[in-house]
Amino acid sequence: DREVAAGGLAAQSRLRKGPTVYARGAAYYAQPEGDVAEIYRDLGLTPIEETEIPSPIDSYFHGGRLIKDVWEDESLRRLPGGFRAFKRKMEELDKEGILDFSLPEEVPPGARSLDRISAAEFLKPYGRQLARFLDSYSQSAMGGHLHQISALAFLNFYLSEMQVRYAWPGGTGGAGEIIAKGLEAAQPGLIWSRSHVHEVVNTPDGVRVTFERDGRLYSARARRAVMAVPLKAAASLVPEMPRDRKRLIAKIPY
Repeated sequence: DREVAAGGLAAQSRLRKGPTVYARGAAYYAQPEGDVAEIYRDLGLTPIEETEIPSPIDSYFHGGRLIKDVWEDESLRRLPGGFRAFKRKMEELDKEGILDFSLPEEVPPGARSLDRISAAEFLKPYGRQLARFLDSYSQSAMGGHLHQISALAFLNFYLSEMQVRYAWPGGTGGAGEIIAKGLEAAQPGLIWSRSHVHEVVNTPDGVRVTFERDGRLYSARARRAVMAVPLKAAASLVPEMPRDRKRLIAKIPY
């Protein structure tokens, strides 16, 4: 990990004055289910019910008034009809299982058409005000405007925004601290922070990672390596990546 503490973007910081802790990356998470829920329990993380974020979470300044908890029925009665219609559509898609996937190869057949259009195109029937509201969210959470994001990707991601959400103080960095402390207690020295990776190369028996720490160059070997870096960084760290893929990545606006 190149930071002082493990976690990457699952990190937290404190304001210089006062005890306020804030998230530097991912701030919250949705209800874990299935295998994820089992992993959550095995990691010894805080009981899920103790991390529920109290109301209000989402707010929208509309017609000179601040409307809290946008997706609650009382709030929807004060907003343009497109907001209510959009929520109903999301509930339909969720019930049909159209948005229920984690990996590209798991995309349900009925969802393919949503992947062929942008989120902006999908949202046209619901009015400009909803589009403006969600475009601000899209830039923050997905790194692009609605016209740059697949409707399927956006809706799959946004579905969790209409449900109960959970967090530790300082966002997911709170979970990172718990996991890091547990690993360090079980095997001191297992995590190396302040380490800058230079290269990740496949070898006949696994993978070799070259990195710098405290001014010294190291090489580590393992059967596998998991990389959590921006796509453009991966293109420069992995020399074996095919040239056509690197050219494609270079075209992606970031």
